[in-house]
Amino acid sequence: MFANRMTGLLLICTALLVPIAAPCQPVSTATPAASPKSAPTARQQHVRDEGAKVMPFALEQTIHSFDKTDRGGIQRVRVRRADPDQVAMIRSHLQSIAKSFAERDFSAPTHVHGAGMPGLAQMKAAPAGDLTVTYRELDDGAELTYTGTSAQTIDAIHAWFDAQLADHGRDATTTAPAVRLDAFAWLAGTWIIVDGDTRTEEIWTTPSADLMLGMSRAVRGGTTISFEFMRIAARDDGVFYIAQPRGKPPVEFALASWDGKAALFVNAGSSDRLKRIVYRNDGGGAMTARIEGANDGKEFSEDYRYRRQRSMRVD
Repeated sequence: MFANRMTGLLLICTALLVPIAAPCQPVSTATPAASPKSAPTARQQHVRDEGAKVMPFALEQTIHSFDKTDRGGIQRVRVRRADPDQVAMIRSHLQSIAKSFAERDFSAPTHVHGAGMPGLAQMKAAPAGDLTVTYRELDDGAELTYTGTSAQTIDAIHAWFDAQLADHGRDATTTAPAVRLDAFAWLAGTWIIVDGDTRTEEIWTTPSADLMLGMSRAVRGGTTISFEFMRIAARDDGVFYIAQPRGKPPVEFALASWDGKAALFVNAGSSDRLKRIVYRNDGGGAMTARIEGANDGKEFSEDYRYRRQRSMRVD
């Protein structure tokens, strides 16, 4: 199997993921960013010019996302390609922003977007316990989590995020699809691959509102050669596939798209070489899983085709 050939790579392929016949289309209820091909409006160009005076990193080398949650939202800035200098500038800037916002100093976004930016006045006036902004490093950048305790502050955060997306146009996006876990109810049950004397099994529970649990193992000649614990979790910041091959520390993959048949999960900031996981419901008791990544600069992908096992009962 692929996992056994790639030393140090996530052993997720022993019972996992699904390939895609065509790209999945993102699903979101958030205000969409402008198309990357569309020309910026006069306001968007003004925001871009003013933002370059405030943000030390290069807009064309980074990805900015604003994802609303039930309690506020998450702002992420990540590099498009490995660049330690850009990552350092992202982290320094977001750390500074978190500190300023904690002190209710919103001068940076006011300079870029103007004092009339939706949600800004309410966030600035929010009591200390009603609005928190938490900084966290990612392997390829950093993120800020905005949390409100009152409905007014949560609404202000959402309005502010919508304004960010509208003002930044092609320089910003939203990444969290609005998907409930019951969309993946088809995955529940036992799936198998038989390849010569090797049998791979993947088992999933039915979904609750916030969690699906999974496990897998590969058996050759009656002996387990690999195993993995998995879960799909719905959180305030999105839906995540969380893998623990051989019980190792978890690696998270954020749901990036769901088209009703295929779910695409992307690496959520880990340095692991596995970058994308796809699960696809092929119908008729068939499922395909796909993994994609890069090893020492060389890209790879593997597809795994499962059949549903109707019963594991042994009398």
